Amino acid sequence: MLISVVIPVYNMQHTLDRCVESVLKQTFDNMEVLLVDDGSTDSSAQKCDSWAEKDARVQVLHQPNGGLSKARNTGIAHAHGDFLAFVDADDAITPNTFEMAINAFERHPQCNIVEFPVVMGWLSNNESLLHFDEQEHLTPAIYWFEEQGYLHAYACNKLWLANLFANVRFPEGKVFEDLITTARLLAKSGNILTINQGAYLYWTNPEGITQKANAYELAQLLVWNMRVSKSIILPNACTKEAKERFHLHLLNMQIDLYRKGDTTIRLAELPLSWHFVINADMPFATRAKAFWAIVFGVKNLCKVHRLLHRLMKTK
Repeated sequence: MLISVVIPVYNMQHTLDRCVESVLKQTFDNMEVLLVDDGSTDSSAQKCDSWAEKDARVQVLHQPNGGLSKARNTGIAHAHGDFLAFVDADDAITPNTFEMAINAFERHPQCNIVEFPVVMGWLSNNESLLHFDEQEHLTPAIYWFEEQGYLHAYACNKLWLANLFANVRFPEGKVFEDLITTARLLAKSGNILTINQGAYLYWTNPEGITQKANAYELAQLLVWNMRVSKSIILPNACTKEAKERFHLHLLNMQIDLYRKGDTTIRLAELPLSWHFVINADMPFATRAKAFWAIVFGVKNLCKVHRLLHRLMKTK
């Protein structure tokens, strides 16, 4: 079994070496490492070539800058492995991650995707572990909505059966592309296995899209989430509470989007019940938002939230 590891590289000269080292030190070493230099203007391209000279498993692909999705798609097109993995050039993985994932595939041969833990905020004072039990999820909707898989729809903390990508690629020229791609692959797979071993080490880049998303980018995230629930993974078989929690997730995105200047209300209706708002386990601030949205509507909630945010910034 061969794993193809795709690492997009764009101006990552300061973190590239630690990333590649973590991949090459895997206890499972039957892999090819595809470094896709996406038109870097620093020394990243030279570093990529240097790694190829040092290790025969490394292949470098140079291309003009086209963005993260295009770089990943280039890697997919050149991959020969039975499995695909994605590692961002500012992150890393623990040494046993691929071995644990391959072993899990062998224990659960009917599964096509293995998801492993993530150390969030790696190398910061706010490190936290996103962990899972070893569990087969044989119904995508249950995993996505009941288990809230939409909160960790990352491409990088999963090992994918390569043939899932036969007709699926990351959308180019878009942001938050992991969510829509993961949903499409999950729907195509029909299952996913979570394990409690190995770990993806996620470094919080202060210049990254997650930390500095503008209104246009947040709108894309909200649209992706809505599209998934309407046409890719339908929540029909899920409990009412799971659906309502998902709508609260969308509501928070709508509020943030309005605060950043995009006043288009994409959530025309918010199907929340009083029973859920009163009895469900949620933070007080979230309960207050839900209450206000039911009584006064989503748009009025957004207006009030933006006003309060501005008042707090002036103090």
